[in-house]
Amino acid sequence: MRIQILDLYLFLLLTNMISMKRSIIFFFLFSISLSSYSQGIEFVHVKWQEAIEMAKEENKLLFVDSYTEWCGPCKRMAKQEFVKADVGAIYNENFINLKLDMESKNGRTFDSSYPVSAYPTMFFLDGEGKVVKKVKGGKKGDGLISMAKMVLKSYDTSGKFKEKYDTGDRSYDVVYSYVEALNKASKPSLRISNNYLKSNPDITEEQKLKFYYVATVDADSKIFDKMIENKKAIVALIGVEDFDKKIKSACNNTVNKAIEYETETLLEEAIQKSSSLSTGEKEYSLNATMTYAKSMKNSGLYASAAKDLSKIYMKGEVEKVNDIILTLHTVFGAENDMLKLSKDISKKYFKKAKSVNSALAYSKTLMLMDDYSEAKKVLEKGVKNAEKAGDAPKALEMMLKVVEQKKA
Repeated sequence: MRIQILDLYLFLLLTNMISMKRSIIFFFLFSISLSSYSQGIEFVHVKWQEAIEMAKEENKLLFVDSYTEWCGPCKRMAKQEFVKADVGAIYNENFINLKLDMESKNGRTFDSSYPVSAYPTMFFLDGEGKVVKKVKGGKKGDGLISMAKMVLKSYDTSGKFKEKYDTGDRSYDVVYSYVEALNKASKPSLRISNNYLKSNPDITEEQKLKFYYVATVDADSKIFDKMIENKKAIVALIGVEDFDKKIKSACNNTVNKAIEYETETLLEEAIQKSSSLSTGEKEYSLNATMTYAKSMKNSGLYASAAKDLSKIYMKGEVEKVNDIILTLHTVFGAENDMLKLSKDISKKYFKKAKSVNSALAYSKTLMLMDDYSEAKKVLEKGVKNAEKAGDAPKALEMMLKVVEQKKA
């Protein structure tokens, strides 16, 4: 687990001011950014030529992170940005991802075809090896997401299929490819998909199943329902992992619509449709609820889901609890009931994980409740736990100084 020490250092300086309102303290306290447990970008471990072949076979772009072991920004991205869940979600779904040490044999051969003059340099290549975009310099999570979306929109291959479609070509290959290209470019495709299916095309059962799969964009659609009706047969064709990814993607889009239109019934539909997941349906539904509640500033809805999800995480992936506490602090921290919930969850988290992150999360909750004496005890115990586990306790020691200053 990492912490951005600079933000904490700035906070320490600011706390030396003679008069600082609680709201200001709160703001800077939570500018401390922890990179918590997450499902980040999944990188393949193959030769770059093989990665291009994989991209071509899956009709995706290849994302290449070219780095060196001595590059500071490269290390920061690897440790703090690539590991973020929202970054991993868009890159894993839309790209084949490859990390290349440019001083390795694999990297040197890549450099002979795609010269790199600064690190990190990131490439997006198509299945033929053509450079779609080349970006120099490190980026944070939001920048990586924006870059991915921009590349996906700019790499729009729907035009060549649109021309055929507009001239009346309704062959399976053309319509399938057209819909697939529209979806990848984030363009509307539902009308074309529905019209094609209503025309009762003369296609095989396997082609129909594949079309249901590629045409599914949102969970609140009849095509999604058709895909679910044929789950067993489609899973046999594409595999359960890709099928579950499609369900989550479609449900996520419906959750986003629920937020955009402030319509809770769409959230409920997305949750109901997520029951078709092979595994992790409960975790997904709780996360979807919390995403909606966070955007709507609905503390009651968030609290209910947070309680249940934290119990799930406590049984296994305990460090994921940190994300829940961080949202409780930053979005709902001023509400007494949410502070009490945060204290309850963070106390259990600290007891279970005994990690640097858990000590910081619990102590920050206590500080928000003006319980500096207990926060000091937690931080002191956290330092001992960190030293025992061989972890760096510097972040805890710096926070301890803040607490001691407030107590003085």
